[in-house]
Amino acid sequence: MEVRYGIGAPDPGVLYALLFSTYRGLFYLAPVLLLAAWGLVADALSRTLAAADRRIAAVSLAICAYFLLLNAGYYMWDGGAAFGPRHCVPMLPFLCLGLAPALREVPRLVGVLAAISAAQMALGAAGAPEAPQHGNPLWDHAWPRLRDAAAGSYTGASNLGLILGLPGLLSLAPLVLLWLGVGRDLREVEATSATTDEQGRS
Repeated sequence: MEVRYGIGAPDPGVLYALLFSTYRGLFYLAPVLLLAAWGLVADALSRTLAAADRRIAAVSLAICAYFLLLNAGYYMWDGGAAFGPRHCVPMLPFLCLGLAPALREVPRLVGVLAAISAAQMALGAAGAPEAPQHGNPLWDHAWPRLRDAAAGSYTGASNLGLILGLPGLLSLAPLVLLWLGVGRDLREVEATSATTDEQGRS
């Protein structure tokens, strides 16, 4: 008896939806990952990198391809009540290795797309990540819930600000304060490191 566990041949239409659709598209929800994919391909095909580095990029690409093709052949490819393609989550650390070469080549573009990606992920997390199985999870689901200070799709508030009783966009204030605090600490660490380096050189 053949057991398939709901997995068949990869569907090109599903593969496209996993990457680019407004419903579950990975590159739509986190566009900086498109540059990560480009970075992996560039490293895998590079003639100047060490062989070991090229192999790391090639293996990472193979892992990403495996998860995408597996997901594209799965009967419940969208992951149910998920904000993005959740069956592809295990491949993301390998995909993100491509951000290093992308940062070397196009740092400003990486910064812009990373900011858009972070904002969209924050919107999804704050507005309730358990998106329905239809529509655009960002603008049809997360944004209206955040704007109207609605609770998540299941039970309870979906972010700390709502728990504290802050309305709508103000419910993001605790998250923004946390980011500002972390940013300040990182700047202080960077300044301390630069001072230490200068003292060491002198």
